[in-house]
Amino acid sequence: MTRRQALGACGVLVTGGLEARAEAAQDSRAQNGTREEKKKYRPSDVALKVRRLIAQQLGVKENQVVDSATFTDLGADSLDAAEIVMAMDEEFDLDIPDEDGNKAVCHGRVADAISLVQRLLTGSKRLISDKREQ
Repeated sequence: MTRRQALGACGVLVTGGLEARAEAAQDSRAQNGTREEKKKYRPSDVALKVRRLIAQQLGVKENQVVDSATFTDLGADSLDAAEIVMAMDEEFDLDIPDEDGNKAVCHGRVADAISLVQRLLTGSKRLISDKREQ
């Protein structure tokens, strides 16, 4: 769910001013032959970032955010779940489908949220090997 969709669902009027400026900047880069590279991540970095993001969003200690914990165990309600999905969207520059985000965060475990982000990054070829080159 994009921030725009979430705000619209909450009845907040969202204007296209910022969106228009972003499109103009993108057009300008395309004309200049430059392309913005999206950041690449290692699986271990993704897991750490997702755990930290969840802890921050829910106001719990990071050591409580273990793979086997459910979001209900961590005290999350449906609004918290939506905020976590939006935060993951923003942090990793993704567009997490509503159904997938809902399944992973509302009805899943921390490991499911990590797996979802890793799968989407793999699909966009932005997940790189954890192996360090020697």
